[in-house]
Amino acid sequence: MLHPIDKAIDGLSRAMMFTACLLVVALVILINVEVISRYVFNTSTLVADEYGGYALVWICLLGFGQALRSGQFISVDAFSRRFSPVGQRLAAVLGALVGLAATVLLTYATYRLVAMNHRFGTVSIQPSATPLWIPQAVLPFGFGLLCVVYLQLLVHAIAGLRRGEGGEP
Repeated sequence: MLHPIDKAIDGLSRAMMFTACLLVVALVILINVEVISRYVFNTSTLVADEYGGYALVWICLLGFGQALRSGQFISVDAFSRRFSPVGQRLAAVLGALVGLAATVLLTYATYRLVAMNHRFGTVSIQPSATPLWIPQAVLPFGFGLLCVVYLQLLVHAIAGLRRGEGGEP
């Protein structure tokens, strides 16, 4: 049975994946509208490149948490597979700690970036003049979600060590 916190993180990760999927659909529509505009009507939306880039970043950051939870995130396990089961669990603890530290720093740094761009009213140089804090808002949110998932992995890995379990969490 899943712990209520695990259920909440699972629900949040699934909601982010659903949102990322909707953004993929929106991105495909945007690209098709731009292609049709350019080659059929000899004009442009003037925002497809910019908003397509924003959507791609959102898709990635919203999907990172679920990718990490499902074991599909980038990992280097060529060495840890050679470890004993307890060594594998220790490697998982170390990996979760390093991931957590990195994502905490990224969350903080990107929050400051978004806050600064909001405070100064920075806009994109594209014709849309989009306030940059809007598309950048996903950065601290996405990295914050990764922090939560790394913390969850860390807790599970440590709990496995305490129970004497080996292997990947």
